[in-house]
Amino acid sequence: MTTKLLETFETSTTTTWRGREQAYKSHHGVDLTKCAQWKELQGAIDVRNSIAHALGRVTAFLRRNSQLASKVSGIDVTISNGHMHLSDASVDKVAALCTEFIYDVDSRVPIP
Repeated sequence: MTTKLLETFETSTTTTWRGREQAYKSHHGVDLTKCAQWKELQGAIDVRNSIAHALGRVTAFLRRNSQLASKVSGIDVTISNGHMHLSDASVDKVAALCTEFIYDVDSRVPIP
């Protein structure tokens, strides 16, 4: 029974970024939206979703965001003809911002 409960909890808190935000806030007292590079990370998530769910095309959901091009430009991604285009520097930039984000989250989670 405990295993099933834990599986349900884990699934509900890791399926979406909103679930992760809420879980970190309620269980660790950490507001992920206040962590370093959060805003830039949102652009990287949009690029990842475009690649994973639409083979690099801008999805209908993402097309609704008028700030999308600006959001992804900080990681050297451009949008042209409905497709995301990464530069040679994109992956390195995303890796660096993820590293900074993770270190900041780790520094905010209380050690028991």
